[in-house]
Amino acid sequence: MSVDWHDLEYDWEVAALLVDPHDCNSIVGELQGVESSGCSVTEGYYVDTRVSAQVSTVVPIGESDGYVRNARIRLVLRVPRRGWERELITGFVTDIHPSEHHGQTKRVYSLDSSLWSISEDAITSKVTCAAGSKAMTVCRKLLKDRYIEFDDNGAQDRSIPKVTVYEPATMLLNLLFDITNGYSRLDVSGHGPITFRKYVAPSKRTPSLTIDPDDPHTLVIGEVSEDDETWELPGAAIVTANLSKTTKDKAGKSVTTHETRAGVYTAPNSHVASRNNRGYLRFVKDTYSGNKEEPSVSELTNAAKQKFNASQDKGRSWTLTQLYEDLHAGDIVTLVRADGSHRCLVQTVETSLDARYRTQRLTLKEV
Repeated sequence: MSVDWHDLEYDWEVAALLVDPHDCNSIVGELQGVESSGCSVTEGYYVDTRVSAQVSTVVPIGESDGYVRNARIRLVLRVPRRGWERELITGFVTDIHPSEHHGQTKRVYSLDSSLWSISEDAITSKVTCAAGSKAMTVCRKLLKDRYIEFDDNGAQDRSIPKVTVYEPATMLLNLLFDITNGYSRLDVSGHGPITFRKYVAPSKRTPSLTIDPDDPHTLVIGEVSEDDETWELPGAAIVTANLSKTTKDKAGKSVTTHETRAGVYTAPNSHVASRNNRGYLRFVKDTYSGNKEEPSVSELTNAAKQKFNASQDKGRSWTLTQLYEDLHAGDIVTLVRADGSHRCLVQTVETSLDARYRTQRLTLKEV
């Protein structure tokens, strides 16, 4: 069932289930004495590991809160009257901080996601991907070999264009990011498994709800602050390729010549970062990384245009706090301001699970 979050006459419960470190479906216990005021979840759309959390328990000195060493902790939010629940994170315990006060022991558990676990893991021998091999085939093998749970239903595969070698000590998460190359987005579900889903740009997705701070029934608390980063946008891009060519001179000696070839893309005059508007031009630079040994100027110009487009993600963003509305990093919302409506990506979310306040601190980025 769904919950009307504007109806504030509801109670919620926070449960901290203990989960087998190898099997997301195996519950091995539950933390006792969970203190909702000490429980929070932090999400970031552009953060490599996506989500982290803290869980607090309070029990009398000498008593156990039931934690089983090496178990993961799954934070579950429930609204019993509505029959609603949400698994917010199933995280590995990366720190436990105990303290004693007035006859009670408080323990604060720090949790990190399954993506964090593979950011700490490295390959120990070369991984060679043949030209034409499938990226998801490589990803599946690497994860299965380590008994890491994942869900690739909905992934978009790609053919690897040229022989690619990953050296020992390459971190596993970095390897997966590189090999999927933006075709599939790596994320993690609240249940625990790493997920692969076809990447859809935030600007191409439909907003799920509207946030209007001036609506009489708004959940927004306090001020809405704005940050405008458009001044950081580049107005042009240049991509270079360093080429070498060896020939024989008349005496039969080998002569090597070097050339730096470049492709340039410049924003149209109407662009906010154009020289026409600013009076100066800011470049973003890159080195060609395609599969052509001697890319033409036209090919470099196309690469420069792609680099330029990829650099255009800076813009307006807003930060606000509102009562809980089950928003998560990656959601798309419409934010209403005095100058109109803005399609926004929920970039970061800091959720307080305190049953008294139930707030979410949001960063919304215009897309």
